[in-house]
Amino acid sequence: QRCNAVVHGACPNGLAFHQHERSWLLLLSGHKRWYFHSGSVPPVSAFDRKGEEELIEFESTHAATGAELWMHEQRPGECVLVPDGLWHCTYNIQQESEPIVGLGGMGACNTVAEVAAANGDIKALSQLPSTELKAQSANLARIAAEQA
Repeated sequence: QRCNAVVHGACPNGLAFHQHERSWLLLLSGHKRWYFHSGSVPPVSAFDRKGEEELIEFESTHAATGAELWMHEQRPGECVLVPDGLWHCTYNIQQESEPIVGLGGMGACNTVAEVAAANGDIKALSQLPSTELKAQSANLARIAAEQA
């Protein structure tokens, strides 16, 4: 079972450099620009949202030796696959009449509780034993936040 999500301009401008489990996004409408950072250390702008031109200059000037920055412009019908732990950021390219809409998934959902959290199914979560919820609470909160 995969944790799935529908994205509809949830972050109007895109997201700062971040990383997580493997993920994929099939773009249904709109355009996105993805930047991927390779290297053994995080990008210098990790979690710090920058304008696109500033990001390129900042990363090329301050990046650790051996780090590379790659870009891909995603168009409707394309699916981007992001491996486990790869630092990436996105920029939504707004068109007046074209919303950003995509279908994607992140990581694997290995338990009933993880699937319920990914789907926002409060009823299913409330029916699970409290010991199971307590044991998985940090992971469930992360999954729910990633799917929001």
